[in-house]
Amino acid sequence: MNIFYTIALTGSVTQAAARLNISQPAITAQIKKFEKELNVVLFEPKGRGVALTSIGQKLIEPVARLFTLENRVDD
Repeated sequence: MNIFYTIALTGSVTQAAARLNISQPAITAQIKKFEKELNVVLFEPKGRGVALTSIGQKLIEPVARLFTLENRVDD
């Protein structure tokens, strides 16, 4: 979920990889695996980055709430 959320926030696999300190190929592989398991496409190419598909847009709000709650618990 953290990878999905970070890509959605940055709009870029490359920027997400830098923020998470994970290689770009590893992030791409994890997203492809996640999409295959769910049988959905979460991102589509957009210019030099990516954009959420309609399914991805439906997921981002609940995921964002989860990370907000997690941050509150950690504080």
